[in-house]
Amino acid sequence: MKDTLSEMWNRYNLLSSFKIEMNKKGYVARDMYIIQIQLDIIKKFIDIESMSVLNELIKKTYFRLLKSIKKGTEYLPDIAHNPENWVLNPIEKDKTAWISNDVMIFCTKTNCAVFSKISRNSEGYHYVDNKWQ
Repeated sequence: MKDTLSEMWNRYNLLSSFKIEMNKKGYVARDMYIIQIQLDIIKKFIDIESMSVLNELIKKTYFRLLKSIKKGTEYLPDIAHNPENWVLNPIEKDKTAWISNDVMIFCTKTNCAVFSKISRNSEGYHYVDNKWQ
Protein backbone atom coordinates (compact mmCIF):
# COMPACT_ATOMS: atom_id res chain seq x y z
CA MET A 1 0.00 0.00 0.00
CA LYS A 2 2.79 2.43 0.87
CA ASP A 3 4.47 1.95 -2.51
CA THR A 4 1.19 2.40 -4.37
CA LEU A 5 0.57 5.66 -2.52
CA SER A 6 4.08 6.93 -3.30
CA GLU A 7 3.68 6.03 -6.97
CA MET A 8 0.33 7.81 -7.21
CA TRP A 9 1.81 10.96 -5.65
CA ASN A 10 4.65 10.81 -8.17
CA ARG A 11 2.17 10.51 -11.04
CA TYR A 12 0.01 13.30 -9.65
CA ASN A 13 3.00 15.65 -9.36
CA LEU A 14 4.26 14.76 -12.84
CA LEU A 15 0.85 15.28 -14.44
CA SER A 16 0.40 18.57 -12.55
CA SER A 17 3.73 19.82 -13.86
CA PHE A 18 2.79 18.71 -17.37
CA LYS A 19 -0.50 20.60 -17.13
CA ILE A 20 1.28 23.76 -16.02
CA GLU A 21 3.71 23.54 -18.95
CA MET A 22 0.87 22.92 -21.41
CA ASN A 23 -0.95 25.93 -20.02
CA LYS A 24 2.16 28.08 -20.50
CA LYS A 25 2.40 26.95 -24.13
CA GLY A 26 -1.20 27.99 -24.78
CA TYR A 27 -3.04 24.71 -25.23
CA VAL A 28 -6.82 24.93 -25.45
CA ALA A 29 -9.27 24.22 -22.67
CA ARG A 30 -10.36 20.89 -24.17
CA ASP A 31 -6.83 19.46 -23.85
CA MET A 32 -6.52 20.86 -20.34
CA TYR A 33 -9.91 19.38 -19.39
CA ILE A 34 -8.71 15.84 -20.18
CA ILE A 35 -5.63 16.30 -18.01
CA GLN A 36 -7.74 17.79 -15.20
CA ILE A 37 -10.02 14.74 -15.25
CA GLN A 38 -6.98 12.47 -14.93
CA LEU A 39 -5.69 14.57 -12.04
CA ASP A 40 -9.08 14.36 -10.30
CA ILE A 41 -9.14 10.57 -10.67
CA ILE A 42 -5.61 10.22 -9.30
CA LYS A 43 -6.44 12.56 -6.40
CA LYS A 44 -9.52 10.50 -5.47
CA PHE A 45 -7.42 7.35 -5.57
CA ILE A 46 -4.79 9.04 -3.37
CA ASP A 47 -7.48 10.01 -0.86
CA ILE A 48 -8.80 6.45 -0.65
CA GLU A 49 -5.34 4.91 -0.46
CA SER A 50 -4.25 7.49 2.16
CA MET A 51 -7.04 6.41 4.47
CA SER A 52 -5.93 2.78 4.16
CA VAL A 53 -2.26 3.56 4.77
CA LEU A 54 -3.02 5.82 7.73
CA ASN A 55 -5.38 3.24 9.22
CA GLU A 56 -2.57 0.71 9.03
CA LEU A 57 -0.11 3.13 10.67
CA ILE A 58 -2.30 4.04 13.61
CA LYS A 59 -4.12 0.79 14.27
CA LYS A 60 -1.86 -0.10 17.22
CA THR A 61 -2.09 3.32 18.85
CA TYR A 62 -4.51 5.22 20.98
CA PHE A 63 -5.74 6.95 17.79
CA ARG A 64 -7.97 4.32 16.19
CA LEU A 65 -11.22 4.59 14.23
CA LEU A 66 -9.97 7.05 11.64
CA LYS A 67 -12.62 9.49 10.47
CA SER A 68 -10.84 11.90 8.10
CA ILE A 69 -7.56 13.44 7.02
CA LYS A 70 -7.77 17.21 7.38
CA LYS A 71 -4.40 18.36 6.01
CA GLY A 72 -1.09 17.08 4.72
CA THR A 73 -1.82 13.87 2.80
CA GLU A 74 1.27 14.67 0.71
CA TYR A 75 3.42 13.82 3.77
CA LEU A 76 1.91 10.37 4.26
CA PRO A 77 4.31 8.48 1.93
CA ASP A 78 7.26 9.88 3.90
CA ILE A 79 5.57 9.07 7.22
CA ALA A 80 4.89 5.51 6.05
CA HIS A 81 8.41 4.94 4.71
CA ASN A 82 10.35 6.85 7.41
CA PRO A 83 8.21 6.83 10.58
CA GLU A 84 11.26 7.30 12.79
CA ASN A 85 11.56 10.87 11.44
CA TRP A 86 8.04 11.82 12.58
CA VAL A 87 6.28 12.24 15.91
CA LEU A 88 2.58 11.68 16.62
CA ASN A 89 0.75 14.06 18.97
CA PRO A 90 -2.84 14.61 20.01
CA ILE A 91 -4.29 18.02 19.26
CA GLU A 92 -5.80 19.17 22.50
CA LYS A 93 -7.46 22.49 21.70
CA ASP A 94 -6.13 24.69 18.93
CA LYS A 95 -5.95 23.06 15.48
CA THR A 96 -5.11 26.39 13.86
CA ALA A 97 -1.72 26.47 15.60
CA TRP A 98 -0.68 23.50 13.45
CA ILE A 99 -2.04 24.78 10.12
CA SER A 100 1.04 26.73 9.01
CA ASN A 101 3.46 23.89 9.78
CA ASP A 102 4.51 20.98 7.57
CA VAL A 103 2.28 18.46 9.28
CA MET A 104 -0.41 15.91 8.61
CA ILE A 105 -3.58 16.43 10.65
CA PHE A 106 -6.20 13.70 10.97
CA CYS A 107 -9.27 13.10 13.08
CA THR A 108 -10.61 9.97 14.69
CA LYS A 109 -14.06 9.43 16.12
CA THR A 110 -12.97 10.85 19.49
CA ASN A 111 -10.20 13.40 18.84
CA CYS A 112 -7.70 14.88 16.37
CA ALA A 113 -3.98 14.20 16.07
CA VAL A 114 -0.99 15.43 14.12
CA PHE A 115 2.15 13.93 12.61
CA SER A 116 5.03 16.41 12.63
CA LYS A 117 8.73 16.22 11.83
CA ILE A 118 10.92 15.43 14.81
CA SER A 119 12.75 18.42 16.25
CA ARG A 120 15.09 18.66 19.20
CA ASN A 121 12.31 19.01 21.77
CA SER A 122 9.64 16.85 20.15
CA GLU A 123 7.23 15.32 22.58
CA GLY A 124 4.65 12.73 21.67
CA TYR A 125 4.59 9.20 20.36
CA HIS A 126 7.79 8.11 18.59
CA TYR A 127 8.17 5.12 16.27
CA VAL A 128 10.24 2.58 18.19
CA ASP A 129 10.43 -1.20 17.68
CA ASN A 130 7.90 -1.13 14.82
CA LYS A 131 5.19 0.64 16.82
CA TRP A 132 4.19 4.12 17.98
CA GLN A 133 4.93 4.54 21.68
